[in-house]
Amino acid sequence: MLHSLRILTSLLAILFLLAACTPVAPSSVQPDQEASPSDTPVQVVATTNFVADWARVVGGSRVEVFGLLPVGGDPHTFLPGARDVARVADADLVLTVGLGLEADWLQDLLHNASADESRIVALGDGVDPIEFAMADMHGDHDDHDDYDDHGDHDDDHGDHDDDHGDHDDDHGDHDEMIRGRLLVADAVEAHLSVIDLSTGDVDSGIFAVAAPRATVHPSPAHRYAIVLARGPEDGDDRIHIFDSGVFLVEHGDHYDLVTQPVSRHALEIADEQPVHYVNSHGWTAIFADINGHAILINEADLANSRGDYEPVVLEAGPQHGAALVISDEHVVITTKNPDYPENSDDSLPVGVEVRDFSDQVVYDASNRSCPGMHGESHNEHGVALGCTGGVLFLHTHDGEFEHEFIANPPEMREDSRIGAVYGHHHVEHFFGKASYYDGQGFADDGIWLIDVDHSEMRQVFSEPSVSTKFSSDGELLYVLGTDGVLHALDAHDGELLETMELVGPGDAGRPAFIVVGEWLYVADPNSGHVFAVHLEEMEIEEEWEVGGAPSSLAFVGLVDSGGAPDEGHDDHDDHGDDDDDHGDHDDHGDDDDDHSDHDGHEGHHHGPLDPHFWFDPIRVKIAVNEIAAQLSAIDPEGAETYLRNASEYGKQLDELHAWTLEQISAVAPERRLLVTSHDAFSYFAELYGFEVIGLVIPSLATHVEPSAEHMAALVDVVREHDLPALFGETTVSERLAQTIATETGAQLFRLYSGSLGPEGSGADTYLGMVRANVERIVEALK
Repeated sequence: MLHSLRILTSLLAILFLLAACTPVAPSSVQPDQEASPSDTPVQVVATTNFVADWARVVGGSRVEVFGLLPVGGDPHTFLPGARDVARVADADLVLTVGLGLEADWLQDLLHNASADESRIVALGDGVDPIEFAMADMHGDHDDHDDYDDHGDHDDDHGDHDDDHGDHDDDHGDHDEMIRGRLLVADAVEAHLSVIDLSTGDVDSGIFAVAAPRATVHPSPAHRYAIVLARGPEDGDDRIHIFDSGVFLVEHGDHYDLVTQPVSRHALEIADEQPVHYVNSHGWTAIFADINGHAILINEADLANSRGDYEPVVLEAGPQHGAALVISDEHVVITTKNPDYPENSDDSLPVGVEVRDFSDQVVYDASNRSCPGMHGESHNEHGVALGCTGGVLFLHTHDGEFEHEFIANPPEMREDSRIGAVYGHHHVEHFFGKASYYDGQGFADDGIWLIDVDHSEMRQVFSEPSVSTKFSSDGELLYVLGTDGVLHALDAHDGELLETMELVGPGDAGRPAFIVVGEWLYVADPNSGHVFAVHLEEMEIEEEWEVGGAPSSLAFVGLVDSGGAPDEGHDDHDDHGDDDDDHGDHDDHGDDDDDHSDHDGHEGHHHGPLDPHFWFDPIRVKIAVNEIAAQLSAIDPEGAETYLRNASEYGKQLDELHAWTLEQISAVAPERRLLVTSHDAFSYFAELYGFEVIGLVIPSLATHVEPSAEHMAALVDVVREHDLPALFGETTVSERLAQTIATETGAQLFRLYSGSLGPEGSGADTYLGMVRANVERIVEALK
């Protein structure tokens, strides 16, 4: 943890300010807005929006304040983005709460920004912090979901099963392996269903999308589901994004599991005919055919955005094209047929080029190097693209890009071509699905092994198929035949190892499947069910009735004790067969490092001291004076202004304290009992004579999942004390608190904790936030 309060400097600055102090105006007067005589205001970055509010009050117009945490954001789970790094790098002063609140992400942010440690001020260090009052209640966090390198829990955490004590035995194996959800699209209805793999719960048709027969794909690290929906009319096409609500947050030497409801992300993209989809190097690349847009979405930046994320869009011209990111600097984009769109039969690309992110072409293989291009994938050796007459292989040699064409073998039909390509980063070669036009549609010509080292191909599976996926480790290739039989092939030589009857025949549409760890999930539009196959046994072990005609699905979440699926490959929904199924690529992984090692942990998230001092206005006065001192050291000419503003604000804090005492006098002392979402209100309780007797989340963080035993015990506490109310938080999902409230009959009130409220809420300033909380507590308990 960074502790950069320079106590001596701060005290001297405060003494200087006191000596220079002039009489202050009444507390209702706004902070002094004297303009800075300097060319630019002091640049201040605050980790939370309430600290940013203090800095704006103290600094007035002499400072420019940027708050990292968005409104409604949680300081426990916030992840900085590239713009945040730039802001910190340029800041004259960085204000943090300290005491470990931001420890999970601040260190990396400061490192990436090459920030001068002397500019970092941890305000909590100087406020005489208290120890966590509830530490004894939940010991060493028995109810955390924490992960070590081997998936084993520290002894302090008890058995893994305790985290899911209320789950049915039918889901026990899934609980051990997978934390996540399946998002399922429908061939007939324009909606998504959600299956929770930990509980087995199914929410059918819970989210609307732009059109039926949408395709669902995971983001590179499986945090998000990205849905490509092509509507019935021009202009109806949409790219929807849904947050899985299941992900890991790093806490120093360990990771914590976040479990929240699935939610629709604010980003929704309108572009015509989005079809090809590839994940690689932390990026999702979607190609929108009509406008020829390569839409690039960086998952980390999306997660860190405040609802204003803007994808990178590169122009490639109208075509049935594709793009994929091949490094942190380069993107492969198909090149259009110059005869299109004048000749509508020439929509397929004719080559590729490599561009950098500034849209400069750094390698050109566009001169009809891959006529009729359709189907693309990659592995650690390069990129393979299906072409008329063969396969184009793009790779690097001695640091330079080069490409070669691998011709179709003589034993392949002369009119056949590779239209879908499958790659995995653990497999040295590729597989391709071949097809040919038989006068009525595309006919299947089997699966072919593409040996790029020897520039040759050979057929390994001859029967018609509907979908092909690698196992997560790349050892097997699963092929689902049109007869509903699943075939397991050796991914290294194509030898058939095992088969099983997976789905029955039907007219509703083709089934789709995905592979996640040791499980295979299949959406069967003919039965309206989703099945789970344990691949080691090659048997269906679970089944969910979704209803309708489930036709596409994606897994979002974590697998294998906290890691994302170690797939690192392209899963392709075959796309040489009909116009409605254009080879959607689910490359799961060049992002193994995103969830690399999950160490167990000891002790508390925040350390022994409680960082939530902002619920004590007396301590806030200390922090405000420290801000004035730090600004004065940076901008001595503004010292008088900073002190005047801090003094006036201090009077308002005194008034707030007095008002709070008056309000809570309406609550009898024996009724001043709090059950809150997490351990955030100990300062408030200590100052105003309350007692925190229970936590919905038995953790010092906001994003871990309590055990069934803890939830049951908390129900007993609420009933024993006949509590009329529970207190959730605006930055924490209310699902768990609502469960307790429903079970006990208590009313649920939501308090502002880690963030201010939105503009116009009355809680969009620190003073307003505290007043709103006090009013709700008094209303609930008096």
